[in-house]
Parts: sequence; C-alpha cells; structure tokens
Amino acid sequence: MKQTLLLMLALAVSATSSVAGQQVSINRTDAQKQVMIEAQLPVQIKNFLKSEAGKGFTAQQFIDALNNQNAPVAASTNDEDFPREIAFVNEGFSKMTLGSENEPDATLITDFDALTETPGWDGFLCYQAGGNVYTGFDTEGEDGPGYLLTPTMDLSEANYSGAHRAKFRVRCANAAVEDPKLQVFVLDSEDMKILSASAQDMNGQEWTELQWDFTRGSIKENIMVLCWKGYVLFDSVSISYLDYGIETPTNVKGELTSGSSITASWDAVTGADSYLVSLYNLGTGYVEGCTDVETTETKYTFDNLALDFSGGGYKVTVKAKNEAGALSPERFSDEALAPTEITAPVALDATDITAESFTAHWEPSTFADGYTVEAMTELVADADTLAVTLFEQDFSNMTFTDDGSGQVMMGYCDAFFNQSGWTALLALCWNQSFLIYNAFAAMYGSAYASYLLSPAYDGMNLGEDGTATIRVNFRGYVDPTSLDGEEAYLIVGLTEGNNIIDYKAVSVTTTAVDYQLDIAGFKNGNSIILFDYDGASVALGNLKLQALLSEGQSYNAVYATVEAEGVESTEAVVPFPYDMATYRVTAHVALANETLKATSEEVPVLREVTGIKSIEFPNAPAHRYFNLNGQPVNAPQAHDGLFILQDANGNARKMFIK
Repeated sequence: MKQTLLLMLALAVSATSSVAGQQVSINRTDAQKQVMIEAQLPVQIKNFLKSEAGKGFTAQQFIDALNNQNAPVAASTNDEDFPREIAFVNEGFSKMTLGSENEPDATLITDFDALTETPGWDGFLCYQAGGNVYTGFDTEGEDGPGYLLTPTMDLSEANYSGAHRAKFRVRCANAAVEDPKLQVFVLDSEDMKILSASAQDMNGQEWTELQWDFTRGSIKENIMVLCWKGYVLFDSVSISYLDYGIETPTNVKGELTSGSSITASWDAVTGADSYLVSLYNLGTGYVEGCTDVETTETKYTFDNLALDFSGGGYKVTVKAKNEAGALSPERFSDEALAPTEITAPVALDATDITAESFTAHWEPSTFADGYTVEAMTELVADADTLAVTLFEQDFSNMTFTDDGSGQVMMGYCDAFFNQSGWTALLALCWNQSFLIYNAFAAMYGSAYASYLLSPAYDGMNLGEDGTATIRVNFRGYVDPTSLDGEEAYLIVGLTEGNNIIDYKAVSVTTTAVDYQLDIAGFKNGNSIILFDYDGASVALGNLKLQALLSEGQSYNAVYATVEAEGVESTEAVVPFPYDMATYRVTAHVALANETLKATSEEVPVLREVTGIKSIEFPNAPAHRYFNLNGQPVNAPQAHDGLFILQDANGNARKMFIK
C-alpha cells in the first residue's frame, strides 16, 4: 500500500513580529521545522528515530520513502531452477517461551540476544508470546505501537548482486483493524539511506506468510517491520540471498535528455546476451509501450514521451538476460528523474490585433506541461479612490480526502488557489473552507503558529507617498474543537522583508461571519499574512484582497488570463478592450509536491490609433502625460509604452517611452 504523506517545499518568506506579547515567527529554525516534519509520521517511526539504531536517519527520509515506495520485485525467471534461496538469517523465536499467542507476556523485551538464535535483533515495545514475538503497547502507557528490527546484515552487491528475499509469518492481533498491512523499510545503516519502503496485506487476523524480493542491498542493512495499527505476532523471519544464475545490472542511471525523452544506461553484465529496459512512473507505474524493451547495448533512449511528473517523476529499470533464459531481477535507478527548473518561454510580438482581441505567440519551454498568458493594462485612480482587486477566491468547493491530497504541510498552495505563490504552514481544504490548521501551536506553543501568506504584490505606481491601503474581506469562523474559550483573534498583517510591518486583530467566533478591515502602509513588494498564534484553527470561506489607490496612483493590472490549449500550443487569443496593453507567458510543470513556473518578459501590444482630437485640462501645469485611454499618468518614465504628452501651450503629441 502506498502511504501518502504530503510534504511541500520549505517556507518562501521569513518574518517576525510580536503580537500581544507573543513572538510569532515565519522563519522557522531547523529544530522547529524538524518537529513539524516529525509530527506527520506514525509513532513507530518517531520512536525509531529516537533509538540508537535510528540516530543517523531523519524524518524527511521516511516521508520521502513513503511518497516514492519501490514496489517489491517478483522473482522473474524463465528457468524453474532459479532463483535459488541461500539462507542467511532464519529466526523462529523459539526461545521466547513466556506468555502465549492470546496472552503475551507483560514484560518488555530488553535483551533480544538472549532470546534469539541470531544476535543483533532489536525492536521497540516487543514482548514474548509463546514462541512468537509480539509488538504492541507498553503496559505503562508509553507511546506505541512497536516495531521489529532485524540484525545488521551484509546484503551488498558483493553477495549475489545484492538480490535477497525476506519472508515473514505474521498475524495481526488487533481485531478492530479490518485491513491490516505489514509495512517494511529496508535501511542502509552504512550510508544512512532508506533503500525501499512497501507494504502488503495481512489476511485479517489469520496467520499470513508474506514475501519481499529486493534487487539490491547494503553492506550494513537492517529491515524494519511494523503494522501501522500495531498488535502483530511474528512467528518466523527468514532472510536469504537470491541466486538468479546471472548477475543483476549495476550502475543503472537515468537522464532527462529532452522534454520528451529519457535515456537509461548501465554497466555490462558478464554472460549477458541482452538486456530488458523499462520506464517506471512513480505515480502511475510502468509506462505503456516502454516495458521490457530488449537491447544488446548498455544504453537505451525512450523517445516521443508525453512526460508527466505529477506523481514524483520517473525511474528506469534494467534486467540482464542470457541465451539459456536466465533473467536477473530488475535494478532501478537510484534517483527519481524530474526537472528542478524550467526555462522561461520567449514571448513574441502579437498578431491579429483587432478591436476585440490579439493573438499572443511564444517559443516553448522545455518540460512545460502548459502555458498561461496574462494581459495587463494600467489602471489610474482619478479624484475618487480606485479599488484594485489583487486576489479573490471562494473556497466553498474545497474538501479534504483521506489520501491527504487536501493538505498543505509547509509550502505552496498552488494546487488549491487560483493565484500562484500563496504559501501555508499546515492548512487543510476542510468543510467547504480553507482551514489554517493550528495543531502545531496547540501542541508546541506560539513559535509554531500556522499561517497563510500571500505572494508579494508589486506593479503599482504609488506616487510621492509610496504607500497604499490594503482592504481585506473574508468570511471566517473558528473550528470549535480548537477553541479555548468563546473566541479567537485572527491576525492580518503586512510583511516586508523579515518583518511584519503592521497588523490588525479580528475577533472570530464559531459562527461564520463576513469581515472587512483596512491596513495602511502597503508598499510594492509587500505580502499579506493571516494567522492565529494561540492555537485556534480558523476557517476561511472566502478571501478578497484589494489595493485602495488614491488620485494619481496607478496599477499595472492583469485584466485577462488565458490558458493555452494543449502542451504543444505556442499561441493563444487574448481579449483586448484597450488601446494599449502588455502580455507575458508563464510556463508551468506540475511535480509531486509543487509546480515549477517560469515567466517571459512582457511584450507591448498597441492598437492602431487614427489620431488625437484634443486634450483639455484646465490650469494644466507644463508637460502632463496621459495613457491612450485619456487617463493622467504619473512618472511615465517608470513605464514602457505609448503615451500622450501635453505641453504648457496645450499642444499634444504621441511619445513612446522605453
């Protein structure tokens, strides 16, 4: 079973502020981040990390292993004589005579060596159970359930290419669990890596024999085995080398050779006449048409691929084969293949400019799975305040699913928001709302307060004052199960660099209410943050951010957003209700836990203008500037584009500024 534990990217902005005597930190220390990461893990893993054997491993390694589990590889062969098992460890726990299967002994096992045939066994919350070892909960209430850990073994490539088999005869003793699964982690205690993680079904509460075949091992390998719901009886465990009659390929590597091709390479195997190469998508499995492709070379390229990295990327696998029909187990490449960045598309001059639209063009970006075109024009405030909408979203369609897909731990909310760049620390799509889930603050204090943080907003011409007012509208309420008292205070603030420069506190109750507040002092590059430092979880039904611009201030606003049709598309038709605009193209590619994006430079779009009739402005100072819509413009030198210049005599002419 694939366990889904979402872990997003690290926090993008750091800031601190003292609120009501409490210190709230967006820039988490490494220790704080580690606590938050460990909080996602089952208690068995947390306890292992505290043990002597687990000191060199990290919570992040286990999360990564659970997100990208290597499926156990079946013993593939065309010869009935292979693979041959060569016993290495065979433990029946016959010395564990105390207790019984139905009533395990109540004394915690502290000396495994005295109770096993092979020295080096270890575990947590393990008990004797009449010839079995039992993992359960401590009678004194210590965190559980427990786990079992094999001795350290040399299962490296020096021994039968590292191929080995683990067998477990087990029974789930927890009658409350309908579908118990046995989870296995293969640990490299030499390099402190997790080589594999996978789970198999147990047969209810009946005795079950389970088998894992692994294609590689370590010179210092331990196998950790547990049941997420605890209460497991182990009757026997055996570990064997596997002799396939032919060596397993080594040094298997994959490479993203283009936006539509992946190349596999490996070292030659003595006695091999050919190799079977496959492409494996970590999200969906083996790629159709790219499985067991036979070649006599030690390199193969899969071409014309429609790559999908949303499941975590790709690995390549290779098997060696000889004329006698012996077939080695497949060896996976170590690293998942996924882009770490994408190139920005090149926006080209617009064509087909009409009174209603224009066609945007661009050169494609490698690895992009789609393109977004944004068209912008300058909005200028006249004598009245101009309210420019920066963000608006209704969260009523948000739900949380059991697989964790509605959860953000630490990082980007792009999968759930209609505007990219929002980040959160522990948030949930919950009950038709977006919940700032403050479990960490409730458990560990205000230094672990969860929050929601907007992207930085700029593109405003704010005149001499250089500031504007931000209006925040939202419908919100407090999750009553998180509330200590009758109300909580949601803090809404402006962030700049490493500081929260100003904030307001709003009293929020368990009843959904519409709120509006204004915060002055906004500058280009500021972000908006929402959080509750005292442990309450606040649900947002909707959220709207507006910049209130005063006379003469302006904003280069996005007035249209168009998604290109298809991955191969390099043009899109964009609405054009103005005489002048600019557009930019953003390429994006979805990965397992984030979306990579890159944006082009802006390209101006000008509609043909037949002439200027007149400009009238009473008592006008020398040299006034207007855009092509007749709106006055301050500091036009800060903007590229076509403007109308009125001199002191009232004469007007076009001027292009770049």
